Amino acid sequence: MKQKTQMFPFEVPIEEVLKDHDRFVDSIFSCLASEFLVMPKGEGFVDYLEH
Repeated sequence: MKQKTQMFPFEVPIEEVLKDHDRFVDSIFSCLASEFLVMPKGEGFVDYLEH
């Protein structure tokens, strides 16, 4: 059985996005990440204490 891959809204016709917009919103949100979280923590990195 062929595995279905996650499609992004820009990869399909607009009609398909409009039929099932929640699926495409989820596909975008699943890829979002904060650049701060993936920054390297080098020697000059200041790590603040949480209150």
